[in-house]
Amino acid sequence: MHDTFLIRGIYEELKKLCDMYDIIRLNRVVMEVNTNSHIDEEEFSEFLSEQNDPIIGVWTMLDIRKEDIEENTAIIYVLEGKKNDVVIEN
Repeated sequence: MHDTFLIRGIYEELKKLCDMYDIIRLNRVVMEVNTNSHIDEEEFSEFLSEQNDPIIGVWTMLDIRKEDIEENTAIIYVLEGKKNDVVIEN
């Protein structure tokens, strides 16, 4: 698997963003990586399936675009998912 550190970093950042925005199931991600990156939808989906994560997994539709940006960098443009709508009252 190429770009292992970048894939792990993207995954960790997606988890942080889901936590920040209270997303309990991530359905779609649109992001951009460097044109020389080996990361594609298939490789990232394979990585996600290995994580056994209840929020981000094989159901998460990925749109990975390749552009001339800094190497080992990803730009996340879109996150779509189900938010936690549970209200906790004291």
